Amino acid sequence: MTATTHSDRDAAPIAAKNIVAESAARGKTWRAYLFNDAPAAANYANTSPQQGPGEVIFSVLPDGKVCVFPYF
Repeated sequence: MTATTHSDRDAAPIAAKNIVAESAARGKTWRAYLFNDAPAAANYANTSPQQGPGEVIFSVLPDGKVCVFPYF
């Protein structure tokens, strides 16, 4: 068996390919939205249908804006 190692630089594209493959198999996909503040991002995540555990990721940017990555 051959072990393959990847650098941190390679990790993101590999993870992205895995997410796309998983999404295609389930009919779900990751999306990205940008909001001006955290309350707006939280309101979006809690609108119907609410996202379940592991189905939304938040990322706060240095300027205070929030990226929301829902999985549906």
